[in-house]
Amino acid sequence: MDDIRSLFPKLPTVQAFWTPIYLEPMPGSGERLTVAVAAKGASGYFILPTLDPKRAYCMYGDRANQVVGMASLIVESLADHLSENDSLAAWPPPFHGTVFLGPTRSGHGDELEDIAFSGAQLTSSLVAASMEKQSDEPLPIDGVGDPNNWEREIRQAVLAIHDDWKGRFGVTFRIAQHAAPTRIGYMGVRLAASFDKLVPTRNLGAMRDRAKSRLVNLQILRDQDRLAPRSFYELMLWKPAGGTPIYSRSQLEAAEEAFTELESFGDRHELRVRAVADTNSVLRRLLEAEAA
Repeated sequence: MDDIRSLFPKLPTVQAFWTPIYLEPMPGSGERLTVAVAAKGASGYFILPTLDPKRAYCMYGDRANQVVGMASLIVESLADHLSENDSLAAWPPPFHGTVFLGPTRSGHGDELEDIAFSGAQLTSSLVAASMEKQSDEPLPIDGVGDPNNWEREIRQAVLAIHDDWKGRFGVTFRIAQHAAPTRIGYMGVRLAASFDKLVPTRNLGAMRDRAKSRLVNLQILRDQDRLAPRSFYELMLWKPAGGTPIYSRSQLEAAEEAFTELESFGDRHELRVRAVADTNSVLRRLLEAEAA
């Protein structure tokens, strides 16, 4: 009997319940989109955002920003609630009359993340192709890794205070006459910085490699600045805070390991790798460094 059982694959080790979260973009219309799937198991919650921004832009055109923004607020609100309250049913949605919980079903997988992905494939037509693309396509080296373009957000926040700093963003230089241009996210008087994210998805390895290339670019700039060096050369990295239910434990550990590797690389080359929580954290650091 044991020999026969060995021929079959092992059953998944995690059992959990999952629930789709629906958004009704036009209140009262009855038309609903799945914007997230929440999976609950013995280890806690995992929340998977499911609305692909690119498809939303194809569907809604000029209204896409509003729909994508609402979906993001829903996921953030749910994550904040579940970090303090174990009851999904007790969650007060951020929009009255447009956000609904779907039916709760059971599932099996190796992790909560697997169960949430399975639930998303069963309830959302806007996520399946995006998930396949994410696992098969490398991340563009000059992208920011998220649809909102984080570097643009940082630039807008800074220019709202210092409009005369426009020329400090996206600066390029050449180390030799015929060399390819090297790009730096921000090049100020006292601080040179690049910005990136370590989002613990299937593209985390590509994000880590891209962040490492940004560190190399900062090293090239510092070497070129040898006669008149700036005070600070920094790579500012967003990474998720520990304990957030949007990501599984293994995902958070993978992001932390990638950050530690980059931090060690920076330390060996006298470059600072700084963890930042949001755009305002970057804004405060830029203002502080330039005023030092």
